[in-house]
Amino acid sequence: MASDSPDQNLTQYFSLCNDFIHAARLREGNVLIHCLAGMSRSVTVTVAYIMSVTNLNWKEALKVVRAGRAVANPNLGFQKQLQDFEATRLVKFLITLNLPASDAENGQPQTQGETSISSSTKQSQHQTANFRIRKTTEVQRF
Repeated sequence: MASDSPDQNLTQYFSLCNDFIHAARLREGNVLIHCLAGMSRSVTVTVAYIMSVTNLNWKEALKVVRAGRAVANPNLGFQKQLQDFEATRLVKFLITLNLPASDAENGQPQTQGETSISSSTKQSQHQTANFRIRKTTEVQRF
């Protein structure tokens, strides 16, 4: 069980959770992502998934979650893990473009015309990113 501690490594679960969520979505199913308070751990997993299927950075993905769950607030350790996850995704993307990671810091490609994404790739990213976040309320405990 993952604790809601800034020292807890949630990154190790991102891939497994993302695969599970995505498989359910492909079957047109639903997934309930939850933790004790619905504020930090579950939000972090949800933000990581949104980042994985969209081009949103972690702060933008968190805004999407907050639209459905206003109290969403990952602890500082989880925010750092989301920042690191974002950086890792950027480096992997740059590798696919043969763009040195150092050039990403400047936001400049190594040479003009060297980087491109096919329209079919963009289209599949948009199709993959079609999802909803429903507003939630506190769960009654019996």
